[in-house]
Amino acid sequence: MARRDEFSGDLWRIPAERMKKRRPHLVPLSIQALAVLDELRPLIGNDPLLFPSLRDRKNP
Repeated sequence: MARRDEFSGDLWRIPAERMKKRRPHLVPLSIQALAVLDELRPLIGNDPLLFPSLRDRKNP
């Protein structure tokens, strides 16, 4: 369910409504994770999800 707008700099900000305790969650990203995201961006184009379904691009 990772959305491209949740990533800024070296942090992944998961919104409270997707977390079990309903609190926002910050995930620091490693250099390797940032490198994967950089390679992924051209492949997903303008899709809001980082890993969209092959059948329906609106679903993960």
